[in-house]
Amino acid sequence: MPRRVVITVCVREPGSVVLPVRRGDRARRLDARAIFDALESLVTRQGLGGRVQVREACAGGCQGPGPNVSVASYSMPAPGARVDHVAVGWKTYVYSLPALACLAQVIEENLDEPRRARPARGSRGPGRRTTGAEVVLQRTAITAARRRSGRAGRAATRRGAGSPRQ
Repeated sequence: MPRRVVITVCVREPGSVVLPVRRGDRARRLDARAIFDALESLVTRQGLGGRVQVREACAGGCQGPGPNVSVASYSMPAPGARVDHVAVGWKTYVYSLPALACLAQVIEENLDEPRRARPARGSRGPGRRTTGAEVVLQRTAITAARRRSGRAGRAATRRGAGSPRQ
């Protein structure tokens, strides 16, 4: 599903990062203003103005050295429909820009629906063990459903004082 992306760069952040702008370019030192300008240039060069917006604002991470960038993703509106401002995804590059292969990766990683990671080999099937996180999520979902239906108190009384939790 195509997305609209709003990239926020805090140009007030001190600090710099050494990074190529595009793959294959030579790495260079970029401060926050240079990152903002380079991202705008990439958007223009790639003809992405209708889908990608670069703006100046707080991107978080004010306590540490910048530059800091955050990205919000939005659904593309249907032709003729109004644009909504409800984010469907969000990612921050606070303190993590040096880990990127190039600055253009900020656009590439966020422009379209990311591919789902394949499950680890052998992790599916009837013999698969439930992780602790999955158990917590299942219990939370059950509790929420009971609250909605007004049965939150009944589960505890049915279980009894000495019964193990399910």
